[in-house]
Amino acid sequence: MFSLPPFVCVSQTKAASAIVLSYNEADDTVLYVPIDTLKGVVETTKKFFKEYHTTDFPVKRAAGHYCAETTRRPFDMATFRELRKLTTNHLMPEHVTLGELKRMVVTIFSKDGKRIRSVTPLDYFPTTERPKESEDMATAAKKPAAKKPAAKPVAKAAAAKKVAEKVVTASAKKAEKLQAKPNKEDSGETRGRKPGAGALIRELILAGKESDAILEAVKKQFPDSKAGPADVSWNRSKLKKDGLLK
Repeated sequence: MFSLPPFVCVSQTKAASAIVLSYNEADDTVLYVPIDTLKGVVETTKKFFKEYHTTDFPVKRAAGHYCAETTRRPFDMATFRELRKLTTNHLMPEHVTLGELKRMVVTIFSKDGKRIRSVTPLDYFPTTERPKESEDMATAAKKPAAKKPAAKPVAKAAAAKKVAEKVVTASAKKAEKLQAKPNKEDSGETRGRKPGAGALIRELILAGKESDAILEAVKKQFPDSKAGPADVSWNRSKLKKDGLLK
């Protein structure tokens, strides 16, 4: 008989891993999350163990790696909540680093608990690359601007005059906008989020609410908000850093 969940498994047919969350003895099935889909799957133990071997890989580190993967590709929210319970809740989920995987030696077991072999789990915990759009933006920011050919003296004077006029006009417009624009800090607005969403998250954290309840309240009050579990974790960490939360 295999050990009771949760535990980490590796595939016998491909470079992939899975976390078994629970076992239903009544119908002899397991609920598990494969790294390639990040969605819960129910399967009979007979069929499951034809595909996977159990290991002694640390469950918390595997769950943290899976949760970190949800920031880069689609996932199932119910499954994310179950995985999050297996991690250290006060820390942001982190990928298992390449260095860790190279140093680790994991033992693989059969269904009945017999040792099969030891492996380095390097290939079983892939890390999805960040979206290409973000990489292109970062590259563009680092790339120096191309130099323009030097202008002739007369053209330089005319160009300088135009630039001076544009600067004066832009400064005047900017001053008008600053006078008309409300203070974001006073209104509780957070960049990239509906005004007040960040303040609401922090308020609910201090009130002792769980992440699911917080996100539900934010979605109800700010339907267009894109706040997610990572935003709740960030605000929780900030409150702790500021000494407002133990």
